[in-house]
Amino acid sequence: MKDYKNIHSFSEGLAAVESKHKWGFINKEGEEAIPCKYWQVYDFCEGLASVELDNKYGCIDKTGKEVIPFKYDFISSFKEGLALVELNNKMGFINTKGEEVVQLIYNKVYDFKEDLAVVISLEGEFCVINRNGKRL
Repeated sequence: MKDYKNIHSFSEGLAAVESKHKWGFINKEGEEAIPCKYWQVYDFCEGLASVELDNKYGCIDKTGKEVIPFKYDFISSFKEGLALVELNNKMGFINTKGEEVVQLIYNKVYDFKEDLAVVISLEGEFCVINRNGKRL
């Protein structure tokens, strides 16, 4: 196994590793499954990992294929099929296909739990939305 500076725990069969200030993933045999070329990576959840490349976030699958384009300022890990995203200081949610299922119109969003999420509008108003972005 290569000499890595940092190694995370395994998640969905792959572990994040750092080499020369860049991140990638190894498999359980210790082989580099995805090259260390990303500035930051998050663990695989629901088959995808959020990664940063050239100051933008996107998502890759377990083969390293880009599934969600590198266009966001941030993407969280997927939970219950959705990930929170940020672009130009506005937040919303995408699904695992990269579709924006909750528009990027919020100042802050919190993870969905039991199909509901608390969000803060750009005007500072707290509200609750469902998985389709409808305010309740």
